[in-house]
Parts: sequence; structure tokens; C-alpha cells
Amino acid sequence: MNNMRNLTEISSFILVGLSDHLLTMNVLFVLFLLIYLMTLITNLLIFFLVFTDYNLHNPMYFFLANLAFLDICYSSVTAPRMLFDMIDKISL
Repeated sequence: MNNMRNLTEISSFILVGLSDHLLTMNVLFVLFLLIYLMTLITNLLIFFLVFTDYNLHNPMYFFLANLAFLDICYSSVTAPRMLFDMIDKISL
């Protein structure tokens, strides 16, 4: 029983994109762009609202502002690159 081990070996990995159809890529690009812009605008609104309104100078709101800032940073790393790759694939 101890000699029976899993010897499966993965030799290659193929990453398939979202689609090869031009219309589908255009729709996905617009959809992801709108989601990214909505995320960016709402997090910027939360961030600046907490720091400009004196009534929101509580630890809970500072925590929410930090989370909004981190969400801006995280989404600004991945989404623009994905959108660039999608528009690059569309233009080919």
C-alpha cells in the first residue's frame, strides 16, 4: 500500500483567454472598463469624503478610508493591464 503513489506529472499549462470573437471582446472590454471606473470613482469618493468631512474623523471611518485606498491600489494594478491586453488583442 505504501508503494502506490501518485506519479502524475504536469508537463504543460495552457491559459486560454476570454474569447476570440471580436464582438464579445468589445463587449467585455466595455463591461470591465465600466466596472473598473465605477470601483475607482466610488472608492475615491469614500476616501476624500472621510478626510474632508470633520464629522467622519472617527477610527471606523479612517479604517474604511484605508480599505478604499487599498482597493484603489489593488484594482489599479490588475484592471488596466487586463484592459490593455484586451484592447491590444482587439486591434490585431
